[in-house]
Amino acid sequence: MLAELDPAHAAEILQTLNRFDAADLLGAMSPDDATDLIDELSDGHAEALLTLMAPADAEEIRELLAYPAESAGGIMTPAFVAIAPGLRAEQAIAALQQVSREVETMYYVYVLDETEHLLGVLSLHRLVLTLPETPVRDLMIVDPIVVHVGADQETAARRLTDHNLLALPVVDDENRLLGIITQDDIADVLEAEATEDIERLGGSQPLDIPYRMAGVALLFRRRVIWLLLLFAAEAYTGTVLRHFEGEISRVVSLSFFIPLLIGTGGNIGSQVTTTLVRAMAVGEVRLRDVRWVLAKEVSVGLVLGAVMAVFAFGRAEFLNVGTDVGLVIAITIGRHLHLVGDGCRGTAVVAAKSENRSRRRIGTTYHDAGGRNRIGYLLHNRKVHAQSLKAH
Repeated sequence: MLAELDPAHAAEILQTLNRFDAADLLGAMSPDDATDLIDELSDGHAEALLTLMAPADAEEIRELLAYPAESAGGIMTPAFVAIAPGLRAEQAIAALQQVSREVETMYYVYVLDETEHLLGVLSLHRLVLTLPETPVRDLMIVDPIVVHVGADQETAARRLTDHNLLALPVVDDENRLLGIITQDDIADVLEAEATEDIERLGGSQPLDIPYRMAGVALLFRRRVIWLLLLFAAEAYTGTVLRHFEGEISRVVSLSFFIPLLIGTGGNIGSQVTTTLVRAMAVGEVRLRDVRWVLAKEVSVGLVLGAVMAVFAFGRAEFLNVGTDVGLVIAITIGRHLHLVGDGCRGTAVVAAKSENRSRRRIGTTYHDAGGRNRIGYLLHNRKVHAQSLKAH
């Protein structure tokens, strides 16, 4: 039951038990689940429980703890079924029957040599249906899909899902089989990564623990940074407004459209960022596609800019602020530096984020500031337009 809970919750329950019972529970769990739980405990408590466990179980957990938590090695299980290539099908089936209760899954049978190098993989279905005297080496798939033990867990998750595998072998630099990653492990990874992406796109640093366990201080630390960045962007807006204070006082109607400029600038940035982050998450877009994405976003931005310019002019006419003001509004909101520029910057920021997950939220914050830049364009355009009228 503990294996089905979030590791942080399970660790809390485990700490309420005496250490002998806790060690017995850990020993009954699969090695990867036990490792996740141990990782949530303090070093002293964890070592005390490992000391009370069976030496073989404790050694497996210590080996898994040595790998980074976000790596393929950190989510793999060392329990798998392996056979020698020289066995016949009937001998392999007999061997599997003897160990069937000791392993977590038996979707695939892995064929290893004497030094545990991975030679191939064999599905249980194929093994059962073949002729009894068929050698295993004739049934196995040579050069199976694998993942390196140090690879990021997202890479492992994507590889398993892309190839519709039930389990993915994890190997070291010398192609020795160290463990396997199963679908239930990948489901947890994908859920955690999706949660992290959503929290970042929402303007907050992701929580490392469940929300119910997060205190006020932790939530404050996760949210205050982005609020301060938005505060800085707002301060910039104030500077722009102050610079054009005289122009605003002469044409008060310009201020009617400031919310429109801020909103559209920030929203188009959020649209681009969210779309591309999701596209990268499912492997549709990669860093090498940045030029192609730029070209597409420029095209979309041009069309959006033209449409928004028409609606902006119509809105200005409806408010009866004057044709000259309406033209300024339309030119400002429709110019390609508005929607196209935001789309291009979104592309560049998202491309950079593909290499650095910690900056995932910067894109939308940057576009919020971009929307405020449009205020400067608006007031500058109005000033230029006024000067041109005086010249005539």
